[in-house]
Amino acid sequence: MSFTLSKGWARGGTELRDVWDLTDIENDAFWLVFASAEEVYDPDGSGELRIAPAPEDMVARLQANPYLKTEKPKPTTVGGEKGVQFDAIVSGAPEYPECTGCPDLALFYESAGATAGVEKGEKLRFIVLDDVKGQTVTIFVEASAPGFDEFVPEAQKVVDSVEWGGS
Repeated sequence: MSFTLSKGWARGGTELRDVWDLTDIENDAFWLVFASAEEVYDPDGSGELRIAPAPEDMVARLQANPYLKTEKPKPTTVGGEKGVQFDAIVSGAPEYPECTGCPDLALFYESAGATAGVEKGEKLRFIVLDDVKGQTVTIFVEASAPGFDEFVPEAQKVVDSVEWGGS
């Protein structure tokens, strides 16, 4: 995968095989994340989360998450690959966070042992591509609700520049 970044972006976190995150250097509450994680966090109804294999239908999993208030998916493409996108609000979080210092709502368990997730009250745009070289890729834009409309066009420029390349 390759993409074009304008000034003002920084790589967040460590370089992981299955999750890439980028942040706006002027506002660290604005994130753009590319994930192809093999494991996800699944609300288990007890106020906690459990690690589970990534589902066949990531859209259904995200839409069924009781802590996300989601909109209806719409068709989209990224780098020529078909998928869907939908917005969501993080409406709640498990009673017991996955770990000290973890995000309020853990979404993906990264291969390096880290947690990719979001904070209560944030607004998100999910883009799910089911078959990028045999893998499901989930892209999400994460921002404070008041800053979301300002940040989405900047994140969309990066998404629009994605090329999958290689084999």
